Amino acid sequence: MTSDVPDFITFSFLILLFYSIRWIFFCQWYIQKSEIKCYLKIKLSFVLISRPEM
Repeated sequence: MTSDVPDFITFSFLILLFYSIRWIFFCQWYIQKSEIKCYLKIKLSFVLISRPEM
């Protein structure tokens, strides 16, 4: 059946959409709580990604 492939694509797309919406809502709440802390946390995660030996 070829209908399995579009179902899988739709399922993965819905999961991606759910996680991105969840992340957007979390970021909005976090920015309202403390904007500088959210910015520092994002910057710190980028630093940790770029320097894995630390």
